[in-house]
Amino acid sequence: TSAALSKPISASEILHIIVANTQTNFYLADQEELSSYLGGIPGMDITTGYLYPCGLAVTASGNCADPFVQDLENFDQIWVTDISSGTDDSSAQLSIYSEIAAWFISRASQNLILDGRIISSTSSWITRRASMSYTSMSSEVAWIQNYATQLDLAGGGLVLGTDHAIDFTRGINEINRFIGVGEFYGFTHEPPYQAVVDDQSFFYLDSLDSCATLADELCINNNSSGSSVPINVQPNGSILYPVAYHVPAGIASVSYSLDPIDSDGDGVPDYADAFPNDPSESIDTDGDGVGDNGDPFPSDPSESADSDGDGVGDNSDAFPNDPTETTDTDGDGVGDNGDAFPNDPSESADSDGDGVGDNSDAFPNDPNETADSDGDSVGDNADAFPNDPNEQIDSDGDGVGDNSDAFPNDPTEWADNDGDGIGDNADQNDDSDLAGTVIINGIDSGVDNETFANGETLSDRVNAMATACRDNARNHGQYVSCSSKGLNQLVKDSTISGRDKGKL
Repeated sequence: TSAALSKPISASEILHIIVANTQTNFYLADQEELSSYLGGIPGMDITTGYLYPCGLAVTASGNCADPFVQDLENFDQIWVTDISSGTDDSSAQLSIYSEIAAWFISRASQNLILDGRIISSTSSWITRRASMSYTSMSSEVAWIQNYATQLDLAGGGLVLGTDHAIDFTRGINEINRFIGVGEFYGFTHEPPYQAVVDDQSFFYLDSLDSCATLADELCINNNSSGSSVPINVQPNGSILYPVAYHVPAGIASVSYSLDPIDSDGDGVPDYADAFPNDPSESIDTDGDGVGDNGDPFPSDPSESADSDGDGVGDNSDAFPNDPTETTDTDGDGVGDNGDAFPNDPSESADSDGDGVGDNSDAFPNDPNETADSDGDSVGDNADAFPNDPNEQIDSDGDGVGDNSDAFPNDPTEWADNDGDGIGDNADQNDDSDLAGTVIINGIDSGVDNETFANGETLSDRVNAMATACRDNARNHGQYVSCSSKGLNQLVKDSTISGRDKGKL
């Protein structure tokens, strides 16, 4: 009932549990070497415990005098290596196996590695084997560390390892039964005990030494006689993929699974499937994120679709949904084939065919007009006054627009200053008095005012006569006499009547 060990929790916490019997076991040194391999990975913390029939101990003293309680949720990886030839099924051990299995099953990423030759991957075992004239390999540390590194990248997981005869696998096989995986079985004991590495493996290392007797192959090691591990479909429905094979027996000694194994059921394992959740795709040759089956350009990373089927990829095709178009030289969004101005980004159409683009043409549907300088909606070609928004027509050609011309159909007249209907050029008085009656010096005579052909009015004539008489008369008598003569002449000319004369 001791307190749990106090350890920091990080994304790379590893718990290494060594299954051993209570007797001194010379394989303990190998497993302590394995722990040191794991502890040597930068950024990873390793906790080592010893699982005896009486429970989990913190030391390798061969008894449970120093038990420890550990919360498995503090760890992202759990490694269990079985070096015991005992039954390994005590109630204390079964409880720990059950906890490990529950930890594994509850994980979001159920990554599993089974290794039947992991004991002989340690330096002390290799040294002993070397003393017996077997060749040692320096790359075993990298192989073990690569397990931990790859599991860390995949989100953690479980490693079950052992070596030698079947009686060394009873503890880890209990865990296998809990998680629904086949048991370690048999015993591969055929010299030269070398294993060929699958170069498609998730755990492949191209730095491994060459095999002693097969110089053209890369090996996990060349001195293992490890147990065989299950491969292919397991009782729980998962698939275990082999990493390496013993030679010459051809029996897998290392396998692994990454869950989901074949998520999309397309027959390609997730580790080799570029699209693990798409049953229609598994390869992406050009690495553009689109599978080869759906990629019209599987070898071109810049293209994946050809929406219009014109043989030009959508990314390079300026009208990706138009099979007649592929280029847009001026980048205006209109393909060169349909662009009336392929080198002008501001124009693409010329509806009236006058050579001026619709965007610049004030009259895009009139081939006779292109500009409207004064903005009066009449084209410059038809506008007699292209710079005057108030004028467009000069009907009589007198240079004055119809809107401003008082006489738009008379080329000799255009103004009528006094508004008497007679043009100023012909009007002898362009400032006529147009009042309804003749008014003299502010006094209304009551005589109807009349306009004459020359533009004068009766009021003009009477007032002019009165002014002249006034200016030339020396006295009132002369003024009255002058005025009377003038009025008599108007009566004589039938301009006014005798009655009008009296009023005036």
